[in-house]
Amino acid sequence: MSILAEGATRTNIKELTLINNKIGSRGIKRIAPLTKHLASLTLGIHERIGDGGAEILADALKEPDATLETLSMFF
Repeated sequence: MSILAEGATRTNIKELTLINNKIGSRGIKRIAPLTKHLASLTLGIHERIGDGGAEILADALKEPDATLETLSMFF
């Protein structure tokens, strides 16, 4: 996730879909900075995100420079 997040911040990617990748709260912590670069993030079904990962995303979305308009997650 670190490599993906770092690479995405250096591009003009506006939409990212990560479905069925077994992302947990540690992975969410690494991709949370993308909320400042993406317009849309689809995480699909990731039961491992849990409350901790959801809280990390919520905090990232509260940042004044967050650009994310659409976040899709299914549990």
